[in-house]
Amino acid sequence: MKFLSLLLASSVLASTLAGAVAQPTFALSGIVQGVPGNTHLSDPQLVPLDYAVGATRLLYSTDTPSLRATLKARNDAGMKAPPIIVYMGGFTTNGPDVPILERHFREGIAMTPVARLAARISATDTELVLDNPVGGELAVKASTAKVSDIKDPNLFCFWLRLDHELVRVTAVDTSSGRISVERGFAGSQAASHAAGISALSPVYLGNRKQLDHARHSNSWPGGPDPLRYAVDPRQPAAAKFKAGLVLKVMEAGYDGAWFDTFQPKPYNLCDALGRPVPYFWDFEGEKIYDFDTYLEAIKGYLRNIRGTVLAKTGRQPVLYANSASASYARGVKKLFNHADQHDLLDGYCFEDSYLRVEAKRAEGKGLAVRAGFVPITGEKWVTNLTNHADAASSGLSGICMAGPAGYLAAFLNNTQPHYEQLLRFSYASYLLTVTSARTTSFGLPLLEMNGRGIAWPTMLFTPIGNPVQSNSIDTLRIQGSPCYAREFEQGLVVVNPSDSAVQSVPIPDGFVDAVSHRRVSSVTLRSADGIILLRAKR
Repeated sequence: MKFLSLLLASSVLASTLAGAVAQPTFALSGIVQGVPGNTHLSDPQLVPLDYAVGATRLLYSTDTPSLRATLKARNDAGMKAPPIIVYMGGFTTNGPDVPILERHFREGIAMTPVARLAARISATDTELVLDNPVGGELAVKASTAKVSDIKDPNLFCFWLRLDHELVRVTAVDTSSGRISVERGFAGSQAASHAAGISALSPVYLGNRKQLDHARHSNSWPGGPDPLRYAVDPRQPAAAKFKAGLVLKVMEAGYDGAWFDTFQPKPYNLCDALGRPVPYFWDFEGEKIYDFDTYLEAIKGYLRNIRGTVLAKTGRQPVLYANSASASYARGVKKLFNHADQHDLLDGYCFEDSYLRVEAKRAEGKGLAVRAGFVPITGEKWVTNLTNHADAASSGLSGICMAGPAGYLAAFLNNTQPHYEQLLRFSYASYLLTVTSARTTSFGLPLLEMNGRGIAWPTMLFTPIGNPVQSNSIDTLRIQGSPCYAREFEQGLVVVNPSDSAVQSVPIPDGFVDAVSHRRVSSVTLRSADGIILLRAKR
């Protein structure tokens, strides 16, 4: 099946152009992105962008011409929905934010212990010695600028926190641990400090052992990418900083924000040497955060952001976040808004639900030059679908994203080998988890072209009706087979999530192939493939 055969049928296209918006059978959420530079869509049948907007539950991406065109299409059509929101780091900063954070919200930056003070210092000493460095390497660097330069990773400000005082490091001897400092930095009060106290440094983004990881920003001082910080959700300054960013995008006409890599288990954080930092310092608890304390800090962070935005605008921001998959059952589920909770997240994204991306960075560059998609199979697939089914049964607004939820998602297009199979496998897997309440949605990239849109694949409009079987994944496995099946009012979905060979599945009488409309008595599915069948018309 070629890409064009996945586009809307002519009847749907005609009704769209006439002004009637056909809705997908189950809810969709989209990542609005321009077509990647290495993508060549052959003669795509375009439909107006307002069609793509009207057929989705949520749209988001960075504030780009593509997202602005989508916002304009929604407003011009007089639609109040769907919400259109802007991507930003959840606990992290993006380029232009760094100098703002350093100048006005420094106390909101996350900190991590790097060594201990070897001997007592007075309030006027400008040299000190650090010992017992964490991991045996002294993660301290000499500042090369008063304020970090977002365009030059080699121009950065580096400071330490000793008790309540900040000291800017101006020189360091890593072999002896002796450093020179500017006392009472950034308006803090110079004071004496006892031997043995912890020296804390800022937390950055990155992992020096994974420099070719296309999903990592390696942004420590002097690292390969521009500087980026993590913020501490417990600190009021962090929430105030993030609320200011949310206010800015709402003033531009958007409805709120998408917080990336937002979970109670921090992702891709590091010290000044690029070494991973699992959890950082909790000043309230006077110890390193753990999962439970970080989860509670996140709740306060969200409530503070909401309170600030509401006070300034008189309306609540729409807040979604990414990275529900890693710890859904343990804690992320508690961060969803629901019937009895309205002050946390309006929705959450399960990234890499059915496909994982394999991508490499160009040497010294942040963009992937090769990106491919591999189906998620076996026990990982079962775990993912179990979480999706639970979210659906609990009435939560979860986005089951086919693959990644960031810029790499745009590479999921018809240039990928086995593109149709990837889509079939993803959408059929999603259908095993849905409920008739339709609170969860299926996530795909929406590739925007010059203010116009590309039609959604036809399979998303297959009229299968509501499910008639439970979405409990373990009950949907076909006896004696690695395949899973689920019956709907007007259809049947079958998925082979195994890594094994081709599987043949017998089909009850009365079903036809949704594409060819031919009656079927069995289907043959390759590994990581699926099919949607319809009930034959009587």
